Amino acid sequence: MKLRLLPRAQLDLLEIEAWLQRERPQSWERQLDAIIVGLDQLERHPLSAPLCRDERLALRGFRTLTLGRYVAFYKVQRATVYVYRLLHQKQSWKKLI
Repeated sequence: MKLRLLPRAQLDLLEIEAWLQRERPQSWERQLDAIIVGLDQLERHPLSAPLCRDERLALRGFRTLTLGRYVAFYKVQRATVYVYRLLHQKQSWKKLI
């Protein structure tokens, strides 16, 4: 499987990195690495995470992977894992996907 972060997910990752650098200067690298390692695992085990709990998104094939305080919203299509968003678990994500 290939992993592809769509443009919005790439921007989410950059925003997460900037926030962590500003708010968690002592541990930002470790926290960002944990997110990246979790995303890399999707290449090997793309169906290991459950379908999204939101029925509307689940019917569209979205899965969610919890990465510490963040959640990756992704779909598996053919031989590629497409990551649509990376959001903090406290965000109101229903309007963002």
